[in-house]
Amino acid sequence: MESFKKYISPGAWFSMEYPAVWSEFEDSEGSFLFYNPDEWTGNFRISAYRSNTADYGRESVRQELKENASATLVRVGALDCAYSKEMFEEGGEYYTSHIWITGVDDVVFECSFTVRKGESVAEAERVIASRIVTALLVSALSQLLTGVPSS
Repeated sequence: MESFKKYISPGAWFSMEYPAVWSEFEDSEGSFLFYNPDEWTGNFRISAYRSNTADYGRESVRQELKENASATLVRVGALDCAYSKEMFEEGGEYYTSHIWITGVDDVVFECSFTVRKGESVAEAERVIASRIVTALLVSALSQLLTGVPSS
């Protein structure tokens, strides 16, 4: 059975679980990078954005689908996501960046998983489907029941 680590964002307004074999790095302000340094299977990046608008998450998915002609609506776990991919070459190797925009209530997540061309994105989809969603739903339920944001 795969084991997981828990990532808590600066300010503790969202958290997620990720495979224990991955290491965490701050990629840039507000963007976080995870990957397995021992056996590279891809780079998972997550950026999270929060708004005062209650349906910011859902509207951001709609907006991405409208503005990005290559984006399609996909379901990952319980979440609707705008999914697209970009291919590029670096150092003679070809890679694909798979991008998911998803959100719940007032939070939007931009998740990407860059792999060698043709390789699986199953690791990233597991994180998006079960780990991020669980964290978001627990947070949302806590807010509904107590009126106080969870950390």
